[in-house]
Formats: sequence, structure tokens, C-alpha cells
Amino acid sequence: VIRGIIEPRELTELGARDMTKIAASTDLETRSSEGHGHGHGHGHGDGHGDGHGHGHGHGHGHDDGHGHAADCTDPSHSHGHGHNHGHEHCDDLCDHDHGNQPESRHNNEVGSFSLVKDGLEVDPLKFNRWVRLLATLDRETNGMLYRCKAVLAQAGSTRKLIFHAVADVVEQQELGEWREGETRGCKIVFIGKNLKREWFEEGFMKTTRPIRLQFPDPQTKGPSALGRLFRDAGDAFYQMLLYCWTQDASRLGRCSKQMAHAVFSDAALPQLQRATEAALGGTVRKGLQLQGGRLWMHALVSMPVVNAYAKAVKEAGAEFHVKELVFASGPEVTAAAVTWLELNDLADETAQYHVMEFTWREETMDKFFAVPGSSTSSGLVTGASYSYVNDLGDHEEDRFKFRLLLKPAPSDTDPPIEQHRISIQLVGGKTSSQVYMMSFHSIHPEYQLHMMVDDNRMPFVESDAVFHKWHPLMAQLRTMPRLRLLIRVKPDGSGPLDTMCGCC
Repeated sequence: VIRGIIEPRELTELGARDMTKIAASTDLETRSSEGHGHGHGHGHGDGHGDGHGHGHGHGHGHDDGHGHAADCTDPSHSHGHGHNHGHEHCDDLCDHDHGNQPESRHNNEVGSFSLVKDGLEVDPLKFNRWVRLLATLDRETNGMLYRCKAVLAQAGSTRKLIFHAVADVVEQQELGEWREGETRGCKIVFIGKNLKREWFEEGFMKTTRPIRLQFPDPQTKGPSALGRLFRDAGDAFYQMLLYCWTQDASRLGRCSKQMAHAVFSDAALPQLQRATEAALGGTVRKGLQLQGGRLWMHALVSMPVVNAYAKAVKEAGAEFHVKELVFASGPEVTAAAVTWLELNDLADETAQYHVMEFTWREETMDKFFAVPGSSTSSGLVTGASYSYVNDLGDHEEDRFKFRLLLKPAPSDTDPPIEQHRISIQLVGGKTSSQVYMMSFHSIHPEYQLHMMVDDNRMPFVESDAVFHKWHPLMAQLRTMPRLRLLIRVKPDGSGPLDTMCGCC
């Protein structure tokens, strides 16, 4: 799954991961036979897309023929070439007849099934929380998910949500309006090995709800001046709304029934996005969260998501060590909202939370990517602390400093793949008044990084995962040299650091 390096137009004719093809596919409805055997040779990120007649890629050769990412650590996987089964196997969305296919030797283990749920829509935040669990599911209990794709109706928008996931790499994109007369609903396909259908179906259904009817714009006998502006010059109204902070736009939506329809209906977000494109010439305006609590997000996500975000971030009680959080897309806002919701669920009074951004200079990253096998380190990040009252009733505060390092990691593929491992440098841990446990969690919609530190006095901690040069984490560092992490801090001996997002 190559993401962030190659221009999309260079891939659109390959049939590998064309989101528009997923959006237009009817194959999602027909792939409903659980245990339907397929020799899927998915290249999970290491130079091989989803086209199945392509010979071999640079991934790990699994026992079932699936080419997986370079960070795979499953001991059952043989590391090498060899997942061309001798016959052409087209993409799942191909539209020509295969005729009689030979029986796959994986029929009893590798299969696929689909869920088609007309009249239902996903709640964006619930759906994204569930997606985070997919990357960390228990393989022994629920099976190994190789690929998932979906076309979904979503609450708060009239546009289709297209979803595609391979291993721990996720992509979501809004593509096209639901056509008049088209049945709105959810279609999702799961492909993997020994999948426990009940677990996947139950989890997905918890993210859905019946589609709510959208009533037409209410007409009042005496509309306000703003109401007349919305009625007679809708484009101008939404362009004006772009200059409001999100909290002010929300207050405006509570002024009247007309304003509620204009601001909170499912049609509002697409209108605001079109207004943004018109006002900025196609440039996407970035979302903001300022330290004082100001938000500008209403052209990136729907108002229901914004309201849930504002409530969750306030209740989470995390300390932000940046002047502003910048969001490049709606999925970035949603990923952050899911993180705050998970913190609220933990409700651990002995843990304290910090949101920090590790940054690199652009010229540093240019040199790093230009020289194979090189290492790099972020700037030192300061400000994180843990405050408590000691046995004598005095206030104590331990402060922490961190740095991220990217170091080359060995590759056992042939030919070898350039890949790196992330290390965390903990500075000053030996001067702490007590020992702390810490966990580090990425806040990003396309990948997950989770690292556990059992003792903050350790100078360095390495990630288990490795990241090849096509991984979304590395792609982000090319275009925006920063990593945003949530850091949880908890005194040793105060109980375990509770599970977060199914991992640590």
C-alpha cells in the first residue's frame, strides 16, 4: 500500500487501490460467502499493490501467499519471495468472467465475506474507533484480517465514505454524493484467514444506526436577514461561514430553524467544502485547535463530529504542549477525536496525559531520505511532567524530555528493503522522584504506532515495528516532518497502565 509518495494519477489505471473503483463497485454485494477461498497475494506495502498477476513483490512470503509489510513479526511467516501461484488472479473488483478457477489450497482457511446493510449509516467516530481495533485484533481468537474495503453512508454528510485497509494501513476518502433514488446504506467486505465472522459483524454493527430523514429547509413566514441570505444566496452564506470560528458557527446554527438546517444538516459539510474550494482556488484550508480552546474545523468534518470532538477533548484533560494543533484533513480531526474519547473511557485518575509534536527541520529530512541507510533524530521535546502530592502533603513535579530517532533496521528479504525502526530517547529519567510507566500513541488516521515504556529511567526504547520507505508514517515525514503523539504517564506501583486501542 504505497501512500503519499506517488501521484494518485500514476496509479489510477492499475486497478490496485483505486478508491473510485471501490466506490463504483457492485462486487461488494456479491462477495458474501464465508470461507470462499482466494489465493490473494496482497503486497502489504513493500512494493506490491493488490494486482494479483504481478509475479512477486518485496514483502514477507506468508504461508498462505500473502505479501505483508516489512514490519510483520508473525513467527509463522516465512520471509522471502514466492507468492505467484501460477495463475492470474485479478483485483477483487474486476468485472470480467474468470471461468472455472482451480481450487485453492487455502479454501478452508483463507476466505472473505461481506455485509450489506441498506438503510444504515455509520457514526464517523464510532466507526473509526472500531477501525483502530482491527489493526490490533487477537489473531488466535478472531483470525488474521488481510484486507477490508467498504462503501458507507455516514452520519453528518451526503457523500459516500470509501474505506480501504490493508494490514495496519488505513485510507478513507469521501467520493461523490448519493444519487437521487440510490439506496443509501453500508457495504463492507472482509478478506483474511480464519476470520470469526461474528466478531467482525458485531463490532461493525455497533458503529451503525438507521439513516435519519433529512427534512427540507423549513420555511418561515418572516425569515431573519441571515435566513434570507441562506435562502437567496447559499454560496455567499457558506463562504461567510468560513470566516467564523467553529464555536461561533455552531451558535449561529441555534438561532432559528433555518439556521439549524443550514449549519447542522447533512448537506452543510459538502456546501462548506465547495465554498472553501471556491474561496481558496482548490487549496484545502487546514483545521485548527488553539491552546485557548478555539476550534476551526467545520469545513473538514460535520458539526456533530465537531461537537463530539469539543466535548471529548475537554473531558480528556490532556495537556497540550503546542500552541496549535493543525489538521490537514477531516480524517485527521476524526483520529484525534477518537483518541480523546478513548482517554475518557480509561478514566484513570492516577495517569496524566500529554499531547506533543516531534519535529524535524525540512533540510534534515531531505538529507535523511536522500542518503540510504542514514539515521535522524527529532528536536528535543520538553514540557511533559507528572504532578502529585507526596506523603508529607507537599506538591511534587517530575519533568520529562523526549527525542525520537529513526535508525536503519536490517531486512531479511531478497533484495533487502530499506526500512527504519523508531526509538524514543528519555532524558533525565534518573533524576525523577519515583519510577513511571509510559506509553506513546500516534494520533493519525492512516497508521498506528504504540510503544510501551516500563521504566522511565531507561535511556532508549525501540519500537517492535519497522517502517519501510513507503509506509504512511515515512510518507508523512517527507511532506510534513512531524509526528504527533499522545504520551500517558503513570507512577509504577499504582496499578497497570490500562489498555488503550486494543494494544497497550
